[in-house]
Amino acid sequence: MQRDPHFALNQNAPKIIVENTEFLLVIPLTTLHFNLPKHTHMSFPDPQTTKEISIHDAASLIDHAEQSFLLVDCREPNEFEICNIEGADLAPLSNFEMEIETLFIDESDHALIYCHHGGRSLQAVEFLRSKGYLNTFSVKGGIDLWSQEIDPSIARY
Repeated sequence: MQRDPHFALNQNAPKIIVENTEFLLVIPLTTLHFNLPKHTHMSFPDPQTTKEISIHDAASLIDHAEQSFLLVDCREPNEFEICNIEGADLAPLSNFEMEIETLFIDESDHALIYCHHGGRSLQAVEFLRSKGYLNTFSVKGGIDLWSQEIDPSIARY
C-alpha cells in the first residue's frame, strides 16, 4: 500500500502503527457525531394561551430571541442587590405602576417578568395585561429556580 502524494496529511490525525509501519486512521464521517451549536430562534408563546413561561424557555429567549424584549425583575431593591439576572431592569412590585411608564415604550412591547419564586411576577403580569400590555409573561419558578437549573453562580436566599 502506498500513500497518495496528493493527499495532505494532518500531523495531528490519529494514526495506527503496525509492525513499525505508520497508517493514517480514517474514520468515515457517517460514524461521527458532532455537537454543533444550534442556531435556534425562539419566539414568545401566544399570550392568549399562557401567562407563564418556564425558566428554560426564558433562558432560550434571552439567548436566541427573534425580537427585542424587556427583562424585568419585580422584587424589591434589597433582593435585587443579593442577586439578579444580567440585563434585568428593576421595577419593584410595590411601585410597579410608576415603574412601567419608564420601562415600556408601548403596549406591544414583549417582556419577561421574574421575582423570587414566581408569585409576584404573575401578579405583575396580570396587572400589565389589565393595562393592555398583553405580551408579558411571568417566569415560572423565579430567580430561585433559575439559580438551581440555569445559572448556579446566582446566589440563593
